[in-house]
Amino acid sequence: MKHKTASLILITALFVPIFAFSENKQKVEINGAVVEVRDGAVANIEVKNQTVPFLGVYAVPINPIVAKQLNLPAGLYLSVEQAIPDSPAAKADLERFDVLMKFDDQILVNSQQLQALVRSRKKGDLVKLSILRGGEEKTVEVELDEQEVPKVAFGRALPVPAP
Repeated sequence: MKHKTASLILITALFVPIFAFSENKQKVEINGAVVEVRDGAVANIEVKNQTVPFLGVYAVPINPIVAKQLNLPAGLYLSVEQAIPDSPAAKADLERFDVLMKFDDQILVNSQQLQALVRSRKKGDLVKLSILRGGEEKTVEVELDEQEVPKVAFGRALPVPAP
């Protein structure tokens, strides 16, 4: 029994200091982000980037009052808030308050749909945007570019216009 106790004390004396000073460290990838956890707490989050097709327009659903004044159906179309400078949208002369009606043959109903349609294409693709400006409907051809965005699927990230 004394030998067992002595052995336990010796093992404890040798190995406990090793475990006491080691870190319990783990890296986990969650929805495109690498999360580093140390001793049960988040120590670092590294977000990877991805390259995606880019139109460069910030658009919101058209105001129902404006839609009524323009005799447009309720719940359809987007209003351009901003064409991001030097973007394909800006180069195609899209302007604030243009009404985006169609992306190629797709009627636009919300900005998530527009984003999905853009992301389904690739850099260099030519797309036709049907717009309403000053009471006149016209078609604008836009060549898509690409941009780097965080590769995170926690939520749908939309470009935020510069002030």
